[in-house]
Amino acid sequence: MNCPCCNARVIPGDPWCPDCWTPLANEGSAIPQDRVEWSLLRDTVTKLGPNKAPIYPRATPVGFVLEGMEQAKSTSAILITDDGLIDGLLTEHDVLDRIAPLGPSGLELPVYRFMTKNPQTINENESLARVVQIMDGTGYRHLPVVRAGRPVGMITVGVLMRHFRELCGEALG
Repeated sequence: MNCPCCNARVIPGDPWCPDCWTPLANEGSAIPQDRVEWSLLRDTVTKLGPNKAPIYPRATPVGFVLEGMEQAKSTSAILITDDGLIDGLLTEHDVLDRIAPLGPSGLELPVYRFMTKNPQTINENESLARVVQIMDGTGYRHLPVVRAGRPVGMITVGVLMRHFRELCGEALG
């Protein structure tokens, strides 16, 4: 059986499509009912234009990374290996919880000591429903966006909420 929304192969009896999370209980009811449902099921991460989070080698001093985050007006930074693959993530929560207690001396240390290692990522062609599912299931507020395994940006809860607020605003007039 194939999903009526994205045509992915699904197991008969599954309540949701594993690729686009379309409800399958009543195949005919998988049609989006409003702008928000339409966006969740049909729009991809690319539609949101992920934030251009700063990207640094994992051994960069914390102070340098924080300056870059401030200049980019970003609440996070992506940390990469020598091969350019994502190794970790530094968020404002990491700064407050792990670096701030060290005072000024923490700014000279390599950022890899404080990063969230091996963060969950999302492909730029994934549906917004998948983004919501990951964020809800993991509690993550930042998801690095990848193309062919390389970082291209960041999706944050704020970006997602602005998108849906705009859709709701359009619906209200």
